[in-house]
Amino acid sequence: MMKHPNRYAARLRFLIVMGFLGVFVSGCGGSMGTLENERADSIEAFDEDLDVFYKGADDPGIWRVALGDGSKEKLFDKKYSLIDVSLARDIWVFNDSDLNFYMQRPGDRNPEKFKAFEGLLGQAAIAPDASRVALTRIRHLDGPTNEMGDSRIYFVDLNDLKITKIETPIRSWMTQLSWSRDGRSLIVGTFDQELWRVDPSSGASTEVADPQELVGQYHPKAGGSAQTTCPGEGGATLVQSEWGADEGIALELADGTSSPLVTISGRERGFHDYQATVSTFFFTPSCKNVVFAYDTRVWIVSVETLLAYEITAGRYPFLL
Repeated sequence: MMKHPNRYAARLRFLIVMGFLGVFVSGCGGSMGTLENERADSIEAFDEDLDVFYKGADDPGIWRVALGDGSKEKLFDKKYSLIDVSLARDIWVFNDSDLNFYMQRPGDRNPEKFKAFEGLLGQAAIAPDASRVALTRIRHLDGPTNEMGDSRIYFVDLNDLKITKIETPIRSWMTQLSWSRDGRSLIVGTFDQELWRVDPSSGASTEVADPQELVGQYHPKAGGSAQTTCPGEGGATLVQSEWGADEGIALELADGTSSPLVTISGRERGFHDYQATVSTFFFTPSCKNVVFAYDTRVWIVSVETLLAYEITAGRYPFLL
C-alpha cells in the first residue's frame, strides 16, 4: 500500500490542471519573436542523410522526414503518442490521452490496444533485444481510485503476448522507466525523485544514491539518441539563451566560452506564457547541424555557417 495515497492524487490533479492552464493561456498576448538566422536555399545544404521524427502541426500525427531530400511520410494517426520503438523500427509502443497502451508489431495494420492496461498506463520500455516490453501502471487495479502508483512492473512477451509481473519495494509513483544497455536490469525514476535499479527476473531493487552511477547505462528510448553535447575533445554543449530560450540557443565550449547558434529577437511573453521559445533542440550524429523546434515548425541550423532552414510544420522532433 502507498504511504500517502491522497498526496499522490492531489499532485496528479495539480499537474493536470496546471498543464491545461499553461496551454489555455499561453496564447493570451505576447509574440514568439523572429528567427534572425539567415536562411539556406535548400535542405541539401546541410549534407545529412538521416530521418527525423516529429509530431505534425497542420496534420497531427507521428511523421518522418528525410533530411537528405526533405521527403515526408505520415506514420501514425494523431491519437497516438509514441513511447518507444525497437532498434529495428519494427515494434512501436504508444499511449493516448486516456492512458491506454497500444503496440504495433510487424504485420499489424494498426496499433493494437491492450485492455489489461486500459486507462492505467504509466511508462513503457522495449527491451534492447526486442523480446518484451516492460510497463508500469499509474495505480493498482484493485486499489482505491485515489491511490497513485503500482509497485509492480509488468512485461508483455513480444512472441506470445503473455503478460507477467514482478513485485518491487518501490512505493513512489514510477514516472521513468528504461532498460540498461545490456538488458539485465531496469532503471526506474519516481515522482519523489528516487532512482532505482531493478532486476527484471526477481524484482530485487537497489536505490541509486548518485545519478552519476547510471551515466551511459541507459538503453536509449524513442528520442533518447538525440544529444545536446558533441562528444570528444573540444566538444560543444547546446544551452538556452535566456530563460526558456527566449533569445535562442548557444554553443558553450569546454573552456566556458559561448557563441550564438540560433538567434531569436522580439520574444514577448503573454499572460502565463510558460512555453519554451525553442522547445526541443539536439545535434545530429555528425555534430555538423542542430535540429530544433520553434514556432510550430521544425528547423535545422548549421553549426559552421549558422544558416537555418525550415524543414516542416511540426513539434517535438526526435531521432531514432
